Amino acid sequence: MPYTSMRIHDARCILDMSYIASGRIDAMFIESYNPWDVAAGVLLIEEAGGEVLFKNHLLFAGGKETVKIISDMLEN
Repeated sequence: MPYTSMRIHDARCILDMSYIASGRIDAMFIESYNPWDVAAGVLLIEEAGGEVLFKNHLLFAGGKETVKIISDMLEN
């Protein structure tokens, strides 16, 4: 599966989360965030059929297949 882009940054990222929801970018992760900074973006992504994973104080977002790959990598 080719990736078009992956964003890596911190909080206040609703624009990039909306890009995930629209399919403009494939995946992103956020290292430090507050729930109020990402709540609307999580809703957008999940309603668009994407997935958001919260693990080890990190937030990963993208398509279901992409997030599953990231989740499997974190398990090892």
